Amino acid sequence: MTKDKDLSNVIPFPKNRIVERSTAGPKKDQKFLDELHKQQTKEFVETSATDGNSFFKGQIFIAKVNHFLLYLSIFTITISGILKKLFMGERLNF
Repeated sequence: MTKDKDLSNVIPFPKNRIVERSTAGPKKDQKFLDELHKQQTKEFVETSATDGNSFFKGQIFIAKVNHFLLYLSIFTITISGILKKLFMGERLNF
């Protein structure tokens, strides 16, 4: 062994256990894996879709008002910037 370390208590890994990763493990049935993938995808899509009972009635109204206010604020900020430049005597560069 080596002079500086005592390796008498080290158990070496058996060389006959080293295999390639691609061939390790049980054999994979591609047909089963495809069917499982379809089933899990279908289950995920069905459970993630919102049905009519998953939100309260005012939520759609609040979302539409919020959307309108978002565009109103963008428009207001743009107009205020234009007016500020005009009142300060600057030119508008488009």
